[in-house]
Amino acid sequence: MMTTTTTMMMLVDALTEKDLSMLPIVIADVDVESTLIDMCKQADILLNCVGPVWTVLKCFATVATDWVLT
Repeated sequence: MMTTTTTMMMLVDALTEKDLSMLPIVIADVDVESTLIDMCKQADILLNCVGPVWTVLKCFATVATDWVLT
């Protein structure tokens, strides 16, 4: 069974025509703000597809990362 992450990476590979399988996957717990901030520090751009929106947005702004609200 394929995970959502695997499916998403396959879609990005197809759209970009590049093998992105070596990119690191960073996992954070939305209930633990410090893990969100650590995640944000590792990224140039973050795409938030889950919530809670304001908690995640606050962490993005804390580290001045570009973000997309979906």
